[in-house]
Amino acid sequence: ATAVVPTYLGEISPPLIRGAIGTSNQLTICFGVVAVSVMSYKSLLGSAHTWSYLFLGNAIPLLQLFTAWTFPESPKWLVQKGRDAEARTALQQLRETVDVRVDMWLMRGGNFDGASADKRKSSVSPHASPPQARKASFATLARLAQQEKSKPATTTTTTTTTTDKKAGGKEPLLSANERQQMQHYDEGVSINKRAAQQTTVAHTGGGGEAARFGMPLEMWRTVKWATIIGVALMLMQQLSGINAVFFYSATILQQAGLTSDLEIWLGTVAIAVANFLAVFIAVFSIDRAGRTVLLIRSCIVMGVASILVSVAIQLEHTSTVWQYSSIAFLVLFVIGFEVGLGAIPWLMTAELSPMQYRGPIVAIATASNWGANLIIAQFSGPIVNLALFYPFAVVCALGVVFTVKFIPETNGKTAQQIQKALSNI
Repeated sequence: ATAVVPTYLGEISPPLIRGAIGTSNQLTICFGVVAVSVMSYKSLLGSAHTWSYLFLGNAIPLLQLFTAWTFPESPKWLVQKGRDAEARTALQQLRETVDVRVDMWLMRGGNFDGASADKRKSSVSPHASPPQARKASFATLARLAQQEKSKPATTTTTTTTTTDKKAGGKEPLLSANERQQMQHYDEGVSINKRAAQQTTVAHTGGGGEAARFGMPLEMWRTVKWATIIGVALMLMQQLSGINAVFFYSATILQQAGLTSDLEIWLGTVAIAVANFLAVFIAVFSIDRAGRTVLLIRSCIVMGVASILVSVAIQLEHTSTVWQYSSIAFLVLFVIGFEVGLGAIPWLMTAELSPMQYRGPIVAIATASNWGANLIIAQFSGPIVNLALFYPFAVVCALGVVFTVKFIPETNGKTAQQIQKALSNI
């Protein structure tokens, strides 16, 4: 569930809303945390005799066994396996339209920056908004199609569009102008051959560079950095201290001055609810602000909150204000986590990984995540007792440095663009 679900969501999503769909997985996880936190009160299912009933919720996902057959296979995976017809059918189901030529072209390795001349003519600023980038990208694609087309325009596209309308299908995710630009684009013609040739040249380094571990040098660089960044993101997520808050929230709240079971329960629920609501910030901003921006902001907020909650716990004996301030700072901490480090590591690990090596890379990153989780579960209690949250602030500071220096932006980028960015690190 931790490895396959984010990967699958990323592979079935259109590039411009890939982040929002990917973070929806984190939304459901956090809702489950809220439900368990609420039911863990002693008067409900949190007593010594009833706590085991909390595990009954794990049976709910069994309902997927009755609906899994309705889920389409990942079209990217199908394209990689050469099963284009099945990929096209899956995309038509996912996009709710017959016209999925753009998606198929991109999944075969197509890049909107195809020709160098067109690249100079219509280069898109890296700071352009997603709508601006999308408009420029489709304009470039239309010019490439017209340049590469060796035959007069046929009625294939018109027939497809007419059939789509007669069948009651929805229009593709294109504006009227974009559909007119795409009118002369034939799926499977030489433009796809150019994309394949560009991919081959990119993978071989364009100059016959030596292969490493059976991979062309540039692909080796891509896989290496995708793995390094994926592992680093997972370590940042776990070592930032988020699970220390949830594993030892009752103990931390007691240190903050809350003594009764009701007060501790309310504090725990408040932290879980804040954690859940903060995911909506990521859902609605991840495809606008970008992944790296949210990661940096997340680490900064968590680092500041770690220092503040540590100071508040140290001064709690001087005033009740500090006792309640520590709770507020913990809430700020979990909000900062969900803005970036909550969902983005899972999403970006899948986005950064080349399709043919995605399985091993995601598996390595997931193992790193659970390994770090085990370390936090075993040692975060003594760490908090000895040094409070200051070590987690250090991790967050290192996360900011690593993100700025090494992690490329993936928002709205095609797989080929992401691989090129990784190989150039």
